[in-house]
Amino acid sequence: MIHIGVGIWGILAARSILRAAIFARVNAVLFGVLFLLGISPATNTLFGLLPLFGPDIWLHLLSAAIAGYCGFAAAARVHAWHT
Repeated sequence: MIHIGVGIWGILAARSILRAAIFARVNAVLFGVLFLLGISPATNTLFGLLPLFGPDIWLHLLSAAIAGYCGFAAAARVHAWHT
């Protein structure tokens, strides 16, 4: 359900560059936190609720990097181009 919710939010955020940048920035932070939780043995199951270990760690890191680039670097270039 979380993945579906994030996907719907992404589709709705695609309506404007500002909303898309905010979506990407928030996701960069969230995926970064999930990566950090996944590499810690004490929290790699999200406090017993959801497994975050194994390949999920690297997927979250990659997703955080891509979302961070799109939210911060690419959005800054688009903003500079429009002004």
